[in-house]
Amino acid sequence: TAPVEETTAPVEETTAPVEETTAPADEMITPVDEITAEPEAEQTRPEFLFDPGKEIYDLSRTFVYTEESFKEGSGSIQHGEFGDEYTYRELIELAILKSDNVAFGELRRVFGYSGFYRFNTRLGVNSVRNNFNSITAADMAIYLRAMHSFIEENEAYGPIFGDLLRRSTHIVMIPYAVSPTPSGHKYGWDKDAYHDAAIVYDKHPYLLVVLTDLDQGGTEVDTYIRRVVGLVNKMHKQFYS
Repeated sequence: TAPVEETTAPVEETTAPVEETTAPADEMITPVDEITAEPEAEQTRPEFLFDPGKEIYDLSRTFVYTEESFKEGSGSIQHGEFGDEYTYRELIELAILKSDNVAFGELRRVFGYSGFYRFNTRLGVNSVRNNFNSITAADMAIYLRAMHSFIEENEAYGPIFGDLLRRSTHIVMIPYAVSPTPSGHKYGWDKDAYHDAAIVYDKHPYLLVVLTDLDQGGTEVDTYIRRVVGLVNKMHKQFYS
């Protein structure tokens, strides 16, 4: 879409009704530890091969939830029993759908960082290189564009990934504001961070990233964000009308 120009017009209500959207405490995402180890220092993991462009994974292997793998915050695995088993495909699904911290921690442990860093270099993403917890809206948009291409072009995993993004939880920001237009999104909620990023499947699809420090969440914050998203969505439609 064309660049969105600044506007001084008052924020208007979106057509969707406003509901109570205070999220439960377990939706808060535990911060990911900053990466200090160099990728070259990672141990070899022969049971998995990860290299962008050569996607060969054994996602049928199983992970056993133990006391050592417990991580508080968002997700459902932590509420289960030690000894519960999940395939790595299920871990990916839980990480996307519910921001499950146990699932993400295990995926990070097994797959490492090297492929992720190479992928960033290939895409031209710079903000996460020194601090895994930081990202700019521009870099998030680069990820979204790559995700959209992957969904459209990868016959094996694209449809699965796209379906997970469309079913991802905490839909009170972008998905709610653009409804009934479908969208695939991923939210983030942590200290000083309350974000949403989405592919909006309009007749003319577009990418939208919302990064805020409104970590209190709740009805007032969600309503404000939806109003802003509603204005962007309105301008997008007017551009193509």
